[in-house]
Parts: sequence; C-alpha cells; structure tokens
Amino acid sequence: MNIVDIILNDITREEPFDAEIMTLPYIEEMADKEKIEVLHRLLLRAIKKGFRKQTLTYAYYLGQLIESDPVIGKRARRIVSEYYFVVSVRTYYIFEMCPQQIARTQMMTLSMIRRLKKPEYRSLMSEI
Repeated sequence: MNIVDIILNDITREEPFDAEIMTLPYIEEMADKEKIEVLHRLLLRAIKKGFRKQTLTYAYYLGQLIESDPVIGKRARRIVSEYYFVVSVRTYYIFEMCPQQIARTQMMTLSMIRRLKKPEYRSLMSEI
C-alpha cells in the first residue's frame, strides 16, 4: 500500500462514529505570535512523545491559524521551519471539512503527508 492509499484510507474511515478532536490548546486572547509558538511547541512535544493523533491535531490547528490570515502566515514562516509550515498547511486542508476525522486515523503521520509529491497531494485533495 502506498502513502496516498494509506492517507486516503484513513481520511475515508467511518468508525468510530463518535470521534472527537481535542479543543484548541491555547486561549483566544493570546497574541498571534504566542499562538504560533505554543502550537509549534506542542507539535514538537507530541512528535517527541510519539503521539500520532495529537501530532496531526496540533499540525491541523497550526495550519488553520496560518491560513486564517496572510499576516499570521508570514509571521509563522519566521517562527516555524519550512517543513512544519508546509506539513501543517497540508494537514489543515486534508482535514478542513471534518477535523474529527483525525481521531479516526490509524496509520497516517506527518511525514507521510510531507512525502506526498505535489501531484499526489493535488490528486488526494480532489478526492476529498
């Protein structure tokens, strides 16, 4: 099974039906820079601990924040590495329509998302 098939299988999985995604790990009143830094730290921590679903969740939220405003996106480019910037935005768009799907995933990882070539990513996005 190739990476595209693994990801497609995970994002189309229907069980468990009552899947929930954890809520934002920061307070809305924080400055944008603080939000980026907190999410980046939490993302790195989840990776180090091997918490796959938390990693996807934090990447999703970071991507959501980056895509919410071009100014925030520019600020994030200065704070997070290119790798985490790209993979967070991709993760956000993969789960944009149903973030709860993260809780249903079984194999997908950030490195799989990053290893997708542009045509594979575009093809995947057209199937979502």
